Amino acid sequence: MKEYGVVDSWTKQFTVDLNRGGEIIRVLGLQKNGNILVEALLSGPSRCELSSYDPKSEQVKNLGICGSLYDFRVDNYMENLGLLDKPNETVSERRVSRKRKCRLTSDKEICQLQEAKHLLQEAKHLLQELQLTILHQQEAILLPLQEAILHTGRALQLQEAYLYELETILQQQTEKIATLISQVVIMETAESKLVFLTQRLKGQAEVETMLQPQTEKMTSLKPQLEKMDTTKSKLVSLIQQFRGQAGEVFSGVRDQSSTQVQ
Repeated sequence: MKEYGVVDSWTKQFTVDLNRGGEIIRVLGLQKNGNILVEALLSGPSRCELSSYDPKSEQVKNLGICGSLYDFRVDNYMENLGLLDKPNETVSERRVSRKRKCRLTSDKEICQLQEAKHLLQEAKHLLQELQLTILHQQEAILLPLQEAILHTGRALQLQEAYLYELETILQQQTEKIATLISQVVIMETAESKLVFLTQRLKGQAEVETMLQPQTEKMTSLKPQLEKMDTTKSKLVSLIQQFRGQAGEVFSGVRDQSSTQVQ
């Protein structure tokens, strides 16, 4: 029997009691963790299972490999692990034939497994080809779409810049229109003042037109007025002279009267 793991000798380290309540049937090998592989009756008198025996705690743990007196799956499992040098020479021909049958079944299963692996590889290859095909189709569809999106984005950017430029121009024109409107208002105010002054001037012209005959008459009467002023001055001078002479006469008469009275 081979030792499973690097130990001096499992027989020197552990002694397994095969009479522990009839649980352990036979010892199969040594595990790396120090436990011992055994064939034990755990679930029934006719059901053998591959188990792990812990010498320290003296506990038997089921490993889930079932067997029986007429079924050698435990032996096959152990032989596949290489824990036994050779099959048990004391087994009957029936057990050997069953073991060979199990081995043939295992060979068939290996062939089936290899075939399944081959089919799996083919499926993976087909899946890779399908993925490549899908990738190429996506590239064929998405690349033109991305180019169209980029082109549309550039066109939208140009339109946005053009609209911004138009907005700037519109703002400038609006400012110019506002300036022109203010100038027009100023011009309308000046025009109204000019109209008012024109009307006043027209009124003055009409008055001058109406006064022009009178002015001409006054102009024609001016020499006569000057003559009348001259005559008036002479008349005033004569009146003053006459008054002077009258005063002298009156004083002389008064003097004569006073003399006569005396």
